[in-house]
Amino acid sequence: MLDTVHQYIQKWKLLPPSSTVIIGVSGGADSMALLLILKELGYQIVVAHCNFQLRNESSFNDEKFVVKFCQEHNIAYSSKLFDTQKYASLQKISIEMAARDLRYAWFEELRIRHNASAIAVAHHQNDSIETILINLINGTGIQGLTGIKPKNGHIIRPLLCISRADIETYLKEKKVSFVTDATNFESVYTRNIVRNQLIPIISKINTGFTDTMLRNIDNFEQTANIYQTYITSKLNEWIIYKDKDNFRIPIHQIVNEENGKTILFEALKNMTFSPKICATLFENIGTGSGKIYYSNTHKLVVDRDYLIVTPIKQETAQSFLIHQKDTLVATPIGIHLSIFKKELAFTPPTQANIACVDFSKLTFPLTVRKWKQGDSFHPLGMKQKKKVSDFFIDKKINQWEKETCWIVESNGEIVWIMGYRIDNRYKITDKTTSIYKMIME
Repeated sequence: MLDTVHQYIQKWKLLPPSSTVIIGVSGGADSMALLLILKELGYQIVVAHCNFQLRNESSFNDEKFVVKFCQEHNIAYSSKLFDTQKYASLQKISIEMAARDLRYAWFEELRIRHNASAIAVAHHQNDSIETILINLINGTGIQGLTGIKPKNGHIIRPLLCISRADIETYLKEKKVSFVTDATNFESVYTRNIVRNQLIPIISKINTGFTDTMLRNIDNFEQTANIYQTYITSKLNEWIIYKDKDNFRIPIHQIVNEENGKTILFEALKNMTFSPKICATLFENIGTGSGKIYYSNTHKLVVDRDYLIVTPIKQETAQSFLIHQKDTLVATPIGIHLSIFKKELAFTPPTQANIACVDFSKLTFPLTVRKWKQGDSFHPLGMKQKKKVSDFFIDKKINQWEKETCWIVESNGEIVWIMGYRIDNRYKITDKTTSIYKMIME
């Protein structure tokens, strides 16, 4: 048993030799075995026990059991009381999710406090099999068939190489007692139903079900690696990044790709778009532009030629002022400002990020703000008014660019649509004596 776990730790580089590790210990068989094994392997142990107050007196009895064991064996420990039901209610999440959030947040605090290398939890092979079945029931992709990972950030799972039966045999040999959580046998949680009802039925059909599933996990892992290589190649080919938070996907790439639906899902899943939203988007991708889809963190706009993905952000300010003496305004894009005398041979700049206007026609302070529907101006070279939205259409400016477009305004009139066009009323003329220059970073 020790050799098996030790080799697994080395294979996945879970812990440096003799390093400090935080161990989540409930008092149950799995976590008690993890505690003993890592202690025997020579690691510096800090036990962390969570009392979630979900089982009345039993919760406190479990805590007493763990504390007593640590004291008797001279093991460092910490125990914490949580109001799990209150947290779940405030966060509007399930009790299971609340306990998970509270547990791992506290474990991470302990890891930092003790300068520990990792946080060890006691998932084993049977847990991994249960997870796959739950994923299948709820709906999953290929990654959901590969089971629980041995390492996720600072969270490690050294017992994924052994079974529940192995653990019980080990504890029996060591003559170590453990607590049994009565709720593990209640058909309240999905995992309990899978463990206590579904797996026994499947095992009647295939008596070697556990071994079969472990082989399947290895096969699925290899398949997932091939799949991920293909997906990564396609995403590198498809996605056009504006910056790390904003990107777009050409629609023609999706509709012309045999596996477009799957690749689209993989492109969007990390932005918390659900499989249902991705499926709806794919089905309606050719029905016209302008549709908007939201996840918890991102917005997706269907433009004429692209799907445009941007994070949902709260603007810290909707507008900024430019005073006459300012030489730099720290807007989200940044504007450098200067005033100079007009020379006879002055030539207006051709760069899109530079605007030169007649200083005498400006009323300070100027305002920098996002454009909005209903805005209108007189585009350079035109005497008649034009809606900014119509100007964007004529210029074939996509939704992505529209949403990041700012304007400079003087006394309620648009002076410059930044990056595109100044207003004709503020252009340099023969009568201009001073020029106001704005450079957009």
